[in-house]
Amino acid sequence: MGSLCLWLAVVAACLLWTAALTAAAARIPPTGWRLVLLALALAVPVLLLALLVAPLVLLQRPGWWMYGVSAWLAAIGGGLWILRAGAAERSVADALHGSGGAGEPVAAGWWPVGLLALSLLAASVALGTVAIIDNAASADLAQRQLEAQSRLRIRLPVPIPAAADALPLYLEAAGLLEDDPALTADDSPLHNLSPDASAPARAELLGRHADALAALRKAADAEACGASEQWRAGDMDTFLERTTVLRLCARFLALAARHEAATGDMQGAVADIVRLRRIARHATDKPVLLTGAVGLAIDSLALDTLADVLPLTRPADRPLLAGPLAHQLTTPGTSPTTILMGEETFGLAQFAEMAAAGPAVAADLDEAAAPLYAQWVAGPLFRLSVLPDELAAYSSCLERYQQAAATESLAARQLLAREAETSAADGGTLAQLVAPGLSRFLESQNRFDAKRAAATVLLAATRQRLETGTLPDALEKLVPTELEAVPADSFLGEPATQPLRLLQTTGEWTIYSIGPNGNDDGGPLPKGAEPATGNDDIGLSMKR
Repeated sequence: MGSLCLWLAVVAACLLWTAALTAAAARIPPTGWRLVLLALALAVPVLLLALLVAPLVLLQRPGWWMYGVSAWLAAIGGGLWILRAGAAERSVADALHGSGGAGEPVAAGWWPVGLLALSLLAASVALGTVAIIDNAASADLAQRQLEAQSRLRIRLPVPIPAAADALPLYLEAAGLLEDDPALTADDSPLHNLSPDASAPARAELLGRHADALAALRKAADAEACGASEQWRAGDMDTFLERTTVLRLCARFLALAARHEAATGDMQGAVADIVRLRRIARHATDKPVLLTGAVGLAIDSLALDTLADVLPLTRPADRPLLAGPLAHQLTTPGTSPTTILMGEETFGLAQFAEMAAAGPAVAADLDEAAAPLYAQWVAGPLFRLSVLPDELAAYSSCLERYQQAAATESLAARQLLAREAETSAADGGTLAQLVAPGLSRFLESQNRFDAKRAAATVLLAATRQRLETGTLPDALEKLVPTELEAVPADSFLGEPATQPLRLLQTTGEWTIYSIGPNGNDDGGPLPKGAEPATGNDDIGLSMKR
């Protein structure tokens, strides 16, 4: 309704302007000034509408584009008709019934001041309509932002004093590590964590960075990372810097955990693996897709490290693997719903910046003119024509993915994610851009959950090995002494739920899920092996 009112007001303002200048031209002698007024009568509305229609075409909004082009054509067609009708000579009969003499232009009998006043009134109505629609779009965006931030704030860590924040300690540790050329070289031990974990060179490296390791452990034991800061969803540079720092710190701590296990300090190794999982949680204290992906990567590194150190455990370590510290090794990570809520807030912040500054259609204009054009033309047109549809599509997309993430059944979650991606393909531009990344994140979360279930079985099997001297040759033998039940392979779907699978070779004991393709590909590929087409089995292996 608002767009139709705006169209009528714009067309009326243009035609009344043409009529007013045509009437003024008809009242002056046929000189060059008459031609100037007649040219302005048609050129001014046509050129102004062209400036308004151009952004609509560039913004690729078909509905508003049709409104703009039809108004432009109406201004041209109606204006030409008015010029022609106004230029016609008055007949004797017309002269007897109105002002002006016979042979004068018909427009001489029009009232130019009144027509100009009506044109300005129609233009005011158009501007008022624009302001109403613009304010409604801005209010809708502000309301969506407020709602998204309120939902997210419940899930974020409670603000803490800056002195208790882990972030400065992570930055301190990363700064010390980055100054060591041995850790930044292509052959850095951070690129290959497993070999020679007990070698003297590893001990020397860890001893050289004892201060960084102490700061890193203290940071991982802190309650939150960055919780003392104001959460600014649009600060992508902060996200990138933080995730780079945490990934470096996590790989160094994994190096330390492997060395501790290889040298007999299993208590220290398990404690550092638990810290790895805390670093993963710290990575997502500012939740967006980027930090969520990094959190999953660090969580996965923690489980890989656990699988590497479990074969080094001794009977005396069994109480450690059955205690509360070991329980933290396989607890769930950050909720994917929280990550998606943060991504929604981040996206709405981008909308707010675009709405405030205007879109990029003014980028090619003169530097002095671009801000004015963005503020007075491109910005309002963006908020009128693009923002409402984009907001609705983006919010709908994120809500669908949040619903999928909150669903416990993996089969239902995958179905909802596919429906959300299909729906986003028909939605707004930003929804189309983020949907593939959201789907990949949920798929990564599903894969990590399968890996975490495998880690639970590895812990149980190791406890039984420490008790009996051998690993079980069937997972059922872990029930009920070490496990209440063998974890189900969530990728097998429902109701045909089956447990995770066991693969035993001469050197390794592997627990795995068949993965998203639903086929048993013979177990996950060994570390360092070339990727195999079609093999998406997920699991963990430990040496026998």
